[in-house]
Amino acid sequence: MAEHSVVTVSDPANDSEQDTRSSQTRITTGARKSRFLLGFFQPGEIRGYLEACGVAVASQDQAALDRDHAAAQAHASQLGGRAETSITPIGSHGHIDALRAEPTFAEHGANALSVDLVWVDIGHLVACQPRVDLDHVEQLRRAAPAVGDTDGLLRFCLPLQGSLPPPSTTPTFNPATNTYTWLSENPDFRLCGPAHGAQPDTGRSLMGFSIGPGLHQMNVVAFGGKYMLNNGYHRAVALLQAGHTRMPVIMVTVPSPVATPVTRVGMFSPQAVFGPNPPRIADFIASAAMDLPCKRMKLLFTVHAEVYPVPA
Repeated sequence: MAEHSVVTVSDPANDSEQDTRSSQTRITTGARKSRFLLGFFQPGEIRGYLEACGVAVASQDQAALDRDHAAAQAHASQLGGRAETSITPIGSHGHIDALRAEPTFAEHGANALSVDLVWVDIGHLVACQPRVDLDHVEQLRRAAPAVGDTDGLLRFCLPLQGSLPPPSTTPTFNPATNTYTWLSENPDFRLCGPAHGAQPDTGRSLMGFSIGPGLHQMNVVAFGGKYMLNNGYHRAVALLQAGHTRMPVIMVTVPSPVATPVTRVGMFSPQAVFGPNPPRIADFIASAAMDLPCKRMKLLFTVHAEVYPVPA
């Protein structure tokens, strides 16, 4: 008789910045101010979205919320069609050579038609993510390089994966249920894929998941004539606030809409993103956006293993 092992995983990787996994458990604590592109939402869509983001909608002044949303929607409706970003290849640079040499760089090309390193217009990029945390944006704005500092901008937008320390965690193991559980306050913490290997001198092998940060580099997904920011929303808004108009990114061209950010939970719908007037990164600092207090999110991860007998 054979044994069949099943591992179930809950991975609530962040808005963030990049992951596509959707099995989520979130713990809410504290309060922070976020900026929402509510001008691109219909009135009937707002309540459910805001509640899912941790906004205490019931405690808001409903008349004021409706009035502010109407103003944001009116601003968004008059924007009309806008030009897509221009694309300029990044020339030869030692930092880019080091980035390409990292073992994690190949992860950008998974299921992609091409991967390029390019300069883009920040404000013209399509925004698939409707929200940014303003406290985090402000921290990044203070850390942003000066306008004209090309080397600093490359390190800010395309940091080497090995240059930032991985988030630390102390998991709790329940031997009765074979379950690891841990909480993370870092929104970029995630399960990064399967890991396995031999355990010398034991006759056993190790099977599990590598954990740590997602890919740190800002990247843009290109499909259907649209250039959608995929990872790095807070940095992009911070750079606009700091006076930057262009930034370096990894541009990934994909073969179908299912490989774009619209497939992730909490993103704008495909109709909004691929329509004639999609939201843009520039709209985060314009009148199409609204500020609202949100509960702060922690991430709860669980990794669970089971063994079942099955017919041989």
